[in-house]
Amino acid sequence: MAYESDYMPSAGRDKAVTAEQIFEMMKGSDRPAWSAKDVGDYYDVSTPTAKDRLKELDEHGWVETVQVSNVTGYFVPESDNLDLVERHKQSLVHEFTDKFVGLPTAPWTAVHPNDGPAEAGDKVQIRVEGTPDHWRQLMTHAWPNRREKLIYEETTSGETQALISGELYAKPTVPIEHENYPPDYDLELNIGAEYKEVDDRQILIAAGVKNYLVKPCDDAVFLKNVSVDWMSPKGHGQELETVNISDQSFEEMVEEVEEWREENIEERNEYKHADSPEAAEGEQTDREFVEEMLDSNSQEVSEQWVQNLFAPGKLALDDEIVELLATHPNSPLESEEEVRSLVKDGVGTEGGEHTDEQ
Repeated sequence: MAYESDYMPSAGRDKAVTAEQIFEMMKGSDRPAWSAKDVGDYYDVSTPTAKDRLKELDEHGWVETVQVSNVTGYFVPESDNLDLVERHKQSLVHEFTDKFVGLPTAPWTAVHPNDGPAEAGDKVQIRVEGTPDHWRQLMTHAWPNRREKLIYEETTSGETQALISGELYAKPTVPIEHENYPPDYDLELNIGAEYKEVDDRQILIAAGVKNYLVKPCDDAVFLKNVSVDWMSPKGHGQELETVNISDQSFEEMVEEVEEWREENIEERNEYKHADSPEAAEGEQTDREFVEEMLDSNSQEVSEQWVQNLFAPGKLALDDEIVELLATHPNSPLESEEEVRSLVKDGVGTEGGEHTDEQ
């Protein structure tokens, strides 16, 4: 039986759809149940794709199923009272359980070796942002350096932010298996490798740059016993105020940034070192912070990320950081000139630190 009045099919055969989008659509619909084909027609995706997303919802307990002849129907139970916070908590636990959290450059530890290490058997805390199916791992803290929450100025209303924790366990793996490469990513070019036929089969031989990505590791670390320590749900955070360069001089903007940094650095360090007296002996430098972000967040680093990193009120761009961004294998930039130009251009849009003379 068709329900043509319930929806208008979207255009684009291979348009991506998330489990959360399907759940919200089903909650807002008067339709009693949906098959995988129905959902596929609604979003103009293949039936197998729709079925995979519906199975995710079923596994999370967000929907229930009913069998009619040979067709499985999916529906949101009337007693469903899962609010956004609970759904996002469940999604975080589901996604990060058994997730590889080692560094691409050091798969056996979840934090930079200079700050750890954090190996199998240790507990860690991870800062994440995003929404179900699109969580980004921003930073991993060794357990003694864990945070209770993000301070007011660190929150955003655009996405859910959370601090999650879990225990590390080890098993053999190859880090390249856990990277989410974009469709147009040239893997052979970026790791200096090529496919060759050996004994009637194709194998990938890496002999050039970034070949740490394909180096096997017997004790790479994964996460278990995941829990959510703190959460700021989507729509509840505080956006940092943006500054338009046309409204004030660059000098005034710099003064405001420095005032903000002075007012908030003490509170930030208080949270950072609350449970680690030893760590309080030396404050993490901006360069160390950027290096840790690059080491732990390779698939999420973009040019926009770099611009946002040096927006007013955030980090200062110095020569050491410029060199790091120009040489780090996870950086999207390839030269110091490109780094300075990108951050300079960001002053008029997202905001950014300007190191050139005006």
